[in-house]
Amino acid sequence: MERITYRTDDELDTIMRERGLHFYRGSFRWGTMPAYKNATSTLYRFVDRGDILTPAALLVRLSAEWHPAARKDIDYAAHTMRREIEELTAMEDRNASQNCER
Repeated sequence: MERITYRTDDELDTIMRERGLHFYRGSFRWGTMPAYKNATSTLYRFVDRGDILTPAALLVRLSAEWHPAARKDIDYAAHTMRREIEELTAMEDRNASQNCER
């Protein structure tokens, strides 16, 4: 996990573009959080309170901090969220191993 400092959303966008990432979305079931991805959609990063999180780090944080109240959100957290985020992590791992083989 990396920590960054920014004052505005535009400044955050600039920082992430310099890393080859573009704004992906900002609203999720668990709340508002800027998310970025690379041009090939094989690398995702989430920004929470100045921390740049990988999908795996996001899952750890959400598992510890997000306590949904609505039934549909409880079901999502229990049955879908982990699988969706683990799929992003697996995709990044496959991409990294392919790049190492080249």
